[in-house]
Amino acid sequence: MAKTPTGWEFWKLLGGIVFSILLVILFAFLATSRGVVHVTDPHAYWALFVACIGLVVKMVFGDLASGEFLFYKHGYDCCVMTLGAILTGVSLQINGTTDIFAKLADNWILEIVFPGPGAIGERHSVALFVSVAFSLLATLLTAYVSRLIKSEQIRLAALASLLNVCIGAGVFCGYVVMILAK
Repeated sequence: MAKTPTGWEFWKLLGGIVFSILLVILFAFLATSRGVVHVTDPHAYWALFVACIGLVVKMVFGDLASGEFLFYKHGYDCCVMTLGAILTGVSLQINGTTDIFAKLADNWILEIVFPGPGAIGERHSVALFVSVAFSLLATLLTAYVSRLIKSEQIRLAALASLLNVCIGAGVFCGYVVMILAK
């Protein structure tokens, strides 16, 4: 894979940071305005801000460690971060006595995916397990694509890199919903 000229590395990193922050802000707005999450506590937005800071720190440190910002790796990293967060959410939901995602609306998405009777907390628990499975698949797919790109075994590396970024961004949006729903 061709190396990017050194002057572009800073701009790639900055572009990745701006893209990620705008994605979090946009998706948080869409999730709350469309009724996916009912945010009543302003602390949820502070938690989202801290998550954004964590994402930016991860990006900067990853850039320092590798010497370059790789979009395809960023997509994989977003999947891994989300998988860790969802696994933490599952363990908290299983070990707790209350529904920690009570702010997650019992909306048409849950009705389509999990029809029928059942307590909302039970539906949220099932949704978490489905999210774990989805995140595992997304992480596996982005890891495989990253390996193909790194080993130069793929013809359309730019398109594959875009695929990884889109998958990572989509999975990370699930993380945004989790933060707002807690």
